[in-house]
This record gives sequence, C-alpha cells and structure tokens, in this order.
Amino acid sequence: MATGVPFDQSIMARVASTRLFRELDDGHRWVQLQGDGKPEALAQPQRQATPPAKKMVPRHLAWLFLRDPEQLEKQEKQTLSLIRKAQKVELAYRLAQQFVTLLKERNAQPLSTWLWDCQMSGISDLVTFAQGLEKEGSAFHAAFTLPYSNGPVEGKINKLKYIKRSMYGRGGFPLLRQRVLKAA
Repeated sequence: MATGVPFDQSIMARVASTRLFRELDDGHRWVQLQGDGKPEALAQPQRQATPPAKKMVPRHLAWLFLRDPEQLEKQEKQTLSLIRKAQKVELAYRLAQQFVTLLKERNAQPLSTWLWDCQMSGISDLVTFAQGLEKEGSAFHAAFTLPYSNGPVEGKINKLKYIKRSMYGRGGFPLLRQRVLKAA
C-alpha cells in the first residue's frame, strides 16, 4: 500500500463480524458475518401487515395542492392533512387553492390582494412567483379576463414537432411537408 500502513486481517475480521447485512437468497433471511467470514442465520424480521406508503415526489405533491379537496381519494386526503400541519405548508396550500379558485372563476379583481399575500407570506418560492406574475401584469390580467386561448396553436406546434421527431434523419423538407399536409 502506498500509505505505508500495514494491512491487518484481524481488524477486517472484527469489523465484518459486527456488520449486519441482508443476504438476498430465496428466503430473504437476515445473516451476520462471523469472524471466519461464514454467515450465521438470525431471526426472521417481522413482515408489515400493510404495504408501505408509496413515496411522494414533488410533482405529485404540487398536484395535491392544486386539485379540488373533494375530488381527492382517502389516501391523498390523509397525506394532505399530514403535510398541512406545518404552518408554512398550510399557508402555501391556502394560497394555491385561492389561485385555482380565481383562475376557474376568471375573477381578476382580487388578484392584487392575492399577489400581496404571496409576497408577505415569507415563502421564497411564492414571493418569486408573485414577482414574476407582476412583471407580466398585462398578460396575467388578460389571461384571467379574456376568453381567448392559444391552446389550438400550441396543439398544432406540438403535432408538427412530433412529426418532425418521428422522421429524424430520413428526409428533407419535401417529405416533412408531405407528412404535415397528410396529417392535417
């Protein structure tokens, strides 16, 4: 070894004899390494009666915040009530629900109050979100009040990109033009 420290087999044997690990064999049994390196079977761990709860990723948590509370399933309601016990989480949930309600009702009048509440919340992500919305004030206000949508245009662009991706490397513009016209 480059460090000049002699390798001591007895130290490694003592460390291995105290370490527990899970041996992945047919029985999924817990074993302990003995000093000679041979596994010794231990008592079987108790299996849980209920399956463990699945992990929540941020995208799913955000979706819980934005959905209608009456539309949630029992497990989702339990998860939501558990995480809402924190004061800042409760505040963020309340503001998210207010925003969804304003958007569904297309009510632009309480927007300035909602933006001010976000900025005073002390939650950095909400403060940044509110500041970004204020910078785009006229477009933000128009989204709440006007009946227009750019959804159909976005759909056509998405379809064009899909066709273009599906024929990557196969042909030039004439073939792309044919496929787009045929798809329309």
